[in-house]
Amino acid sequence: MVRESVVLADSHVHGPGGLLEEQNDAAPPVTMPPAGSGAGTQNVPAGVDEDGAGPPTTVVSLPRGRTALLVAAAAVIGLVAGVVAGYGVQTQRPPTPLPPLAQPGLTYPAAPLPKGKEPRPLTVAEDRSLKTDGDLRKLVISKPKGLRDAVMPTFQQGVLSADGWLSPDGYAREYLDEDSMFQYYVRQDIRRVAAADWVGGTPDEQIAVRLVQFRPGGSGGALQYAESQMEYMPTSRGAGNMGRPIKGSSNGRYYVYSAQSASDGEGGYHARALGYRGDVMFDIHIFDAEPISETDIRTLAERQLGRL
Repeated sequence: MVRESVVLADSHVHGPGGLLEEQNDAAPPVTMPPAGSGAGTQNVPAGVDEDGAGPPTTVVSLPRGRTALLVAAAAVIGLVAGVVAGYGVQTQRPPTPLPPLAQPGLTYPAAPLPKGKEPRPLTVAEDRSLKTDGDLRKLVISKPKGLRDAVMPTFQQGVLSADGWLSPDGYAREYLDEDSMFQYYVRQDIRRVAAADWVGGTPDEQIAVRLVQFRPGGSGGALQYAESQMEYMPTSRGAGNMGRPIKGSSNGRYYVYSAQSASDGEGGYHARALGYRGDVMFDIHIFDAEPISETDIRTLAERQLGRL
């Protein structure tokens, strides 16, 4: 039931000047309308419900963002506390000794072996890298009789070697699509290129020798590079024939172009030999205004294969 009147709870009001006088006469009771009058609860003072109970309970909800932040912070704190606790437990435990080796006799000798009893070094036949890890330029065939060193690049867009070396960029310039070739060399992990260029009695007679070495453990290296070059040689872009195998090699071949398919664009003659041994691929070119015999290119290919 709604109470008919509400009296001020405290008749003493504290003001700035101290305790004021009682004002019971100046504060008449507030008369409430009777129940069912329609005005109902509109004049019920704040903090008092219709049944005279105390103030209603108010539920305050936190914003979603702040709640998620608190949960995340609690999770991080729990994780860190767990790691710290686990680390503390591990540090208090005594160290566990490792199990003994399956072959405890495998130890280094206390002193080096006496002279004459050391194991013999591997031969070149057992480890071909002993030969190719040295100066690669020394593995290029010697200059044929009657030829001299070139003073101009053999290939139209190429460059002369510097002291017998070509950079991967300089080597890529010898191809029509030099950008693609350079990217290919980088992907194949090219190591170095040894080069030699010679000319004969006339500028039309030219010979170019390239030894291209790749780092071991690559995605294909010398094998893939040589096979990719030999793959297009039978087509019109290459020699236009299958070529002939190089004696002593299971993968090398030499080719003699026809005048119509010469790559210099001027109707000259062209011969080429390709092959690889280990991580080194060799590439030999002969250009001339006169027909080139198979013997000329075969001889150079067999000599180069023997040097590797």
